[in-house]
Amino acid sequence: MRSLVIPVAIITLVLVTGGFIVKNRTTNPKNANQILGESQEQAIQPSLTPIPSQLATPSPNEEDIRLQEDTKKVEVENKISQTPVPSSSSYTYDSYYPIILSLSDSKGGSIKHSEYNQYSQGSSITGITLKVGDTVRWKVEASDPKGRQILYSFHSNSQRFTDLFGRENGQYKYTTNNEVEFTITEADINEVGESLTVVVNIRSEKENYRTGAGGYDDVAYLDYKLNR
Repeated sequence: MRSLVIPVAIITLVLVTGGFIVKNRTTNPKNANQILGESQEQAIQPSLTPIPSQLATPSPNEEDIRLQEDTKKVEVENKISQTPVPSSSSYTYDSYYPIILSLSDSKGGSIKHSEYNQYSQGSSITGITLKVGDTVRWKVEASDPKGRQILYSFHSNSQRFTDLFGRENGQYKYTTNNEVEFTITEADINEVGESLTVVVNIRSEKENYRTGAGGYDDVAYLDYKLNR
């Protein structure tokens, strides 16, 4: 049997289905069996769709915007890191009760911290040595949020000091005087030994006190060494 010959000058077959392209190359006249064979052997390769350039690479405008945003973010972070942390060395004021701002003496001792003002810096230990015959003046500064009269009571581990300034009829004595002056004697050393503590309590004129039955709103103190 003679083979069927199909004269074909140029056969181009393009099949596009589901993203696949099948293309037969230009051939010389061939019989049907040769054409079918080559068709079956033709490999079907998927077409790779290129990523749109506008998605693969941001446009100049988008790059500028992102760069500006990143720059602003860095600037904000730098400002935060360079912002000094607020110092804890400040007073904590109350809306109702008064607080002590400082207790100082004429020998250079001073403290700003009290029981309730939360001023963190300073120490009640002055490191000052007082001797027999030394005269010392103490002064306290305080603040009341309502502008009420503040009263002061000075007392000490020295009974003589307390009897002079801080006690009356067996009770703590409060006056409007925020300064006292005291001279160290042998009696003080005999009583308290080598350590003297001066304490001041304050309260303002009102019905209720911060410490309730304690009868005061704030307190501070200073410590000294005693020596003959």
